[in-house]
Amino acid sequence: MTTSPDTERLTMERLRMASAIRAPLTLSGYANDWRLFAAWCKAAGRAALPASAETVGLYLADILNGGNRVSTATRHASLIAYTHRQARLPSPCGDEVHELLCGAQRLRHEQPLHSLRAGFVTAAVVQGVNEIAIMEHTGHRSLSTLRRYYRRGDPFQANACAMVGL
Repeated sequence: MTTSPDTERLTMERLRMASAIRAPLTLSGYANDWRLFAAWCKAAGRAALPASAETVGLYLADILNGGNRVSTATRHASLIAYTHRQARLPSPCGDEVHELLCGAQRLRHEQPLHSLRAGFVTAAVVQGVNEIAIMEHTGHRSLSTLRRYYRRGDPFQANACAMVGL
């Protein structure tokens, strides 16, 4: 005879795992960003929850016109979508918002920070800089994470097989 699973314990574990999807600092940042969005909506006479795609687009345009980077506006869009999902409401951050952010990035010629970081890491590795020195500059805490930023341009350059004569 099989024993029945401890569903109460499993329910608690399932809730614990589901709540760990966002880091505490991300949730703290979301709370601050939500206060900013809600205050902007109140001043503009618009609803924050549920927000319309137009409201989100105007808010993001205001953020971008205030000198913020596209990555900051993208973080705010993520927060707004997340908050709507948590409230079981449809996200207002669909194609219209995505197109606004992509267009802003193109107009500003901004590279996403990950692309800039990958470019730096790749250039440093190619120049023979020690990985620990690169980590000290980029703030990475593990070699495995740092190595994800390395973009190998020529797979035949510094090829291990060619180096040993194969």
